[in-house]
Amino acid sequence: MRRSILMALGATALATTSAANATAFVGSTGGCFGSPCLTGSSTASITATPVGGGTGGTLTFNSGSFNVTDSGGIAPIGTGTGTDTLGFFSLAPGTATQSTFNTPFTLFVTFTQPASTSGNGTFFSTITGSVNDGIAGGADIDFDNTPHLFTSAAGPFTLLVRDLSVTNGAVNTPITGTIRAVPEPATWAMMLFGFAGIGFAMRRRRRPILAQVA
Repeated sequence: MRRSILMALGATALATTSAANATAFVGSTGGCFGSPCLTGSSTASITATPVGGGTGGTLTFNSGSFNVTDSGGIAPIGTGTGTDTLGFFSLAPGTATQSTFNTPFTLFVTFTQPASTSGNGTFFSTITGSVNDGIAGGADIDFDNTPHLFTSAAGPFTLLVRDLSVTNGAVNTPITGTIRAVPEPATWAMMLFGFAGIGFAMRRRRRPILAQVA
């Protein structure tokens, strides 16, 4: 009976922790090439300089918007739908087999939900990157892969943007990332209690029964 109670309490604590982390993240993105690059800049495309002459392709950034809800404290962004993207890159065809970009790129992420702790309802993330040579005339966009930490009214969370490769052919390539909720100290305590309760109950279940000597 005690074992069942411990397991039930542990499962309840874990379920409550997961439910408490459910948060909606709503916002939009912008970006620009070159340096310096300021919020609101409209430098959304560059033309590559081909190796050995020829016509370079044009790399274009298209802004995006997202409206996602985390599940268990994790919210992936970038499925390519109209309301779930950090933006797109496309590279128009050129005659060069490979191009040299080596150009800075800055991605601006604006959150309108959850509200910031300052109460203005909006806060920003500036993520730096660079455009480099890709395979077969494409381009690689290398972002700062450090998780960016934010403290919102719903609790702290991090945003990580992944690197991507853009092929030559004007195909939209989405920018992807992940939002992760950072548990509060009280949440960590509930999680530890939940795991400890389940672990203790399982340990008691595995304890062997000693044979009694008549």
